[in-house]
Amino acid sequence: MADRVAIFIDGAYVNAVLRNQFADARIDYLALSNHVAGEANILRTYYYNAPAYQSDPPTPLEHARYSSQRRFFRTLESFPRYTVRLGRLAYRGNDQAGNPILEQKQVDILLSLDIVRLATRQAIQEAVLVAGDADFVPAVAAAKSEGVLVRLYHGEHPHMDLWREADERTQFTQSLIDSIRNRLNPPLTPASRQHIANSLKPQLNLLYYDANCRFCSALVRLLRKADRAGVLDLRAGMDDDVRQAGLVEADLRRSAYLITQDGQAYEGFFAFRQLGLLLPLLRPLALLMWLPGSHLLGARVYRWVADHRVGLFGCNWGS
Repeated sequence: MADRVAIFIDGAYVNAVLRNQFADARIDYLALSNHVAGEANILRTYYYNAPAYQSDPPTPLEHARYSSQRRFFRTLESFPRYTVRLGRLAYRGNDQAGNPILEQKQVDILLSLDIVRLATRQAIQEAVLVAGDADFVPAVAAAKSEGVLVRLYHGEHPHMDLWREADERTQFTQSLIDSIRNRLNPPLTPASRQHIANSLKPQLNLLYYDANCRFCSALVRLLRKADRAGVLDLRAGMDDDVRQAGLVEADLRRSAYLITQDGQAYEGFFAFRQLGLLLPLLRPLALLMWLPGSHLLGARVYRWVADHRVGLFGCNWGS
């Protein structure tokens, strides 16, 4: 009979690993649980995090992030044998740039209590910890003393005390992340796109595209030649401005984004259709893209090419 395993995920830690080591990749958490469980039967996956910070009153961006995070938590809770446990963020003033200094509270305690509780009740034979913080060392030691095998999944440079205490250790690699990547990144909502446009207020028409996509780069070279009036600002990948406005790397892997001088935001097919109106050399093509019903086919073709560009053009998902 297969062992029973419980999986404990430090959500803030995983977010940091994905952001700093894997270009802000979005993963399928159900696939993550199934992968780390191996042959064992999953008793439950516990996911720990703290709700996004909101000032009083919250800014539109803070409210959008909080609402998006709540939707994500509800999605996790809809998975079989998934439990979300939330701590809180404590406000500790502002840094020199005026950004709030936040400290996560209660999450480490909740996770540690769950590991020890299940171990002492003999409810599990294995525990998988997805974390990197030394605060979990006492809980891991207690679980081991009850005969539980503790396996650690971590990013680069976990705390060595935790690494040494675990029975088995596995570092996240690009191939592992690719195997559990969430390929279904949803498009931004109209409200999110408009918030980005309002935040950036560009001097020129901004086009953000994926620098790791050969097909995108080829299209951009054509746009540069067609932009004889110099109305475009073509940006390869993320920068601080658009990141603060709410885009992440995974959004650029899904679509290109155009933010126009008049404060409008367009995504994917609709971004390139709008570019046709901005560049006189492309207007004949743009007219075809504005024919009645053409957006239905155009959006589907764009989505298919974007989803298959790794195989078609050798684009690099991982960087």
